Amino acid sequence: MRIERLSAFDLTNLAVEAADTPMHVGVIAMVDGCGLLDAAGRPRLAAIHARLRAGVCGAPRLRQVVYRPGLLAGRPIWVDDPGFRVERHVAAVAVEAPGGEAELLRLTERLLAAPLDRARPLWYLWIVTGLPDHRVAVVVQLHHAVGDGAAAVRLLGALLDPPSAAEAPWAPAPPPPWRQLVVERLRGIRRARPGTGRSRGPGSGTARTALGAEPAKDAAGPAMGADGLAMGRAEPTLRGAGPAKGGAEPARGRAGPTMGRAGSTLGGAWQTLRRAWAAPRTSLNGPIGVGRRLGVVRLDLAEAKTVAHAAGGKANDVLLTVVAGGLRELLLARGEPVSGLELRVAVTVALHAADGPASGRDGSAGGPEEPAGGADGPAGGRDEPASGKAELAGGPAELAGGRDGAAGGNHNGSVVVRLPVGDADPRARLRAVAAETARAKRGQAAVAQQGFMVAVARTGLARRLSRSQHLVNLVVSNVPGPPAPVRVLGAPAIELVPVGALAGNLAISFLALSYAGRLVVTAIADRARFPDLPVVLAGMERDWAALTGAHH
Repeated sequence: MRIERLSAFDLTNLAVEAADTPMHVGVIAMVDGCGLLDAAGRPRLAAIHARLRAGVCGAPRLRQVVYRPGLLAGRPIWVDDPGFRVERHVAAVAVEAPGGEAELLRLTERLLAAPLDRARPLWYLWIVTGLPDHRVAVVVQLHHAVGDGAAAVRLLGALLDPPSAAEAPWAPAPPPPWRQLVVERLRGIRRARPGTGRSRGPGSGTARTALGAEPAKDAAGPAMGADGLAMGRAEPTLRGAGPAKGGAEPARGRAGPTMGRAGSTLGGAWQTLRRAWAAPRTSLNGPIGVGRRLGVVRLDLAEAKTVAHAAGGKANDVLLTVVAGGLRELLLARGEPVSGLELRVAVTVALHAADGPASGRDGSAGGPEEPAGGADGPAGGRDEPASGKAELAGGPAELAGGRDGAAGGNHNGSVVVRLPVGDADPRARLRAVAAETARAKRGQAAVAQQGFMVAVARTGLARRLSRSQHLVNLVVSNVPGPPAPVRVLGAPAIELVPVGALAGNLAISFLALSYAGRLVVTAIADRARFPDLPVVLAGMERDWAALTGAHH
């Protein structure tokens, strides 16, 4: 029986979770609901349940729970839930009239407010009716420990539209015996011993081994192999969200003294944190409550690419520039000084196995400018090789830095970028952001920063420190999505809207998802601290119009 342990980053996501800090992500899939509704406009739940039962056959993580094996047996593992039933993870709800985007976002805020039940597999799904034009919204809630970024997109692709609609027989396997887990852990420690050259897993031999962490296991499982996960049969699949470069192959530790790597790792962590520590004090940061506010801005990917290239940058630089414009408008409206202000932003990056300041292994595609990894992505092609540089693709992340490849090979970290909100001209700001992100990728060690945060998490202080940190002001993430239209529960997907998470004292964050030629950017903010979130959205749209107008 294969043993799949939670990664250190999975455990960090679980450790920082609280009633006011649910660590899950979500997506709102707007679909043509004609095939999902009966003549009375009610969801065809029996058919939906049958399709989801077939979907979990290709995504077994979605019928597993976290199991803590006890003393000496190592980190928690994923085991089958003997009481799993799809029906326990699906509900139908109607949106308030008139059923527009504002009403749907308010409903989503309420649906995603509470943490998931850890006694069950960590996902939930709502079928939302009452929308105009026979549309249905499928709102999915997925815990960070299960997957994030491109891995979560592939996982949801397997669930929501499997290659086959036939349900395969399944019987839950019991947890491995305690003795087996102890032996497996001891073997892992031996493999990670300095000088053996046998360390395995993303980041092994660098940040994780140097900090005494257990070697990461490749927990991809059957659903997360190198050949990706199909969203449908004859139509484009979520494999388009990023071909698996190496897929299920774990990165192997390089030969060499571990202590030397430890020094390099900690030095890189110090450089990253020293650069970030001067995050300015603004109203963007502070204690967060249980309520959330969502707002959406939409960018055309082809235009984002063209505008970015004209300024010598990437499409992700356009995203950061537009976010800076929205935050500038907000701070000005609140009467806060912005002259010369540079916010510190944690920008999610995907890590690749190569020498360089952010070496690691990814297994997903998508760079600073092509979150969709194809011609319809922001770049339409790769502008630079993955030569050990951190690429701004990533997914939802918090200060702990994302995942380490435990679900679908998605290995994310973050670099800190200075965002010049003091610059009123969006074109000049774009040029400055492009130069700054290039410097950040060259000079910061994303893996080392992750290792530092894992070390903090192991002390049990992660939640307390995250609520008083002054490292960054916010998080901006860009998730690779399907470059062409796909189907969800058998219905054509019209739009995919991502929903991120808040943690610590980060009271606002931004999550972007590319889909079929469009980049949908969702702002998620603490409801009490951001009653003026529309000011941010208006500022973003104003600067986007200025950038595209100047280009034309």
